[in-house]
Amino acid sequence: MQGVTIVVFGELNSRRILTAECYRRVLGAVELFNSYTQGGYAPVDIICLGGVFAEKQKGFAVSSAMRTRILFENPSIPPSAVKVEMVSVTTAENIEELHRNFSEFLNDRIVMYVTSGYHVPRVRWLTWWMFGQWLPKSAFLRVGTTWQEATVTQKLTELIGIFFPLSDVIIRKLRKHRALSQNHWE
Repeated sequence: MQGVTIVVFGELNSRRILTAECYRRVLGAVELFNSYTQGGYAPVDIICLGGVFAEKQKGFAVSSAMRTRILFENPSIPPSAVKVEMVSVTTAENIEELHRNFSEFLNDRIVMYVTSGYHVPRVRWLTWWMFGQWLPKSAFLRVGTTWQEATVTQKLTELIGIFFPLSDVIIRKLRKHRALSQNHWE
């Protein structure tokens, strides 16, 4: 049978502890892994995306924390089936690193993306903008917060990320500048 790749988008973590939203994504990936392996698909691989982008992570990449949790949730998943990408810090970088480092897992396979419902439009738009590939809605397992349930901050971040692909870089620089300014006056 055809191989399957499950791509999990990260969110903030505190060391090896995931947010509730990111934990839901991990559980969704484990559920998909179980369904596809029980359905006879092989190989089934999981790719966790996300690096270190906040001080509270204490040097632990979110993808590494997700991998640890996936293997804990289902010990029958072979560790070699769970890959990590630990460089990216934005959704655009997630997508870029996924295509750069894991293209062999995207070609001639069923590819499922796991993220929060409110995050799906951003992932779809950025993938189209960066690679000319419009991902079908059916390629997503939406977990956690939907667009209707998202906070104003989450919605604004997603809209900025959809309409201004460079906004991730700008926001990161602004946060860094703000952190440096706060440290200067303390």
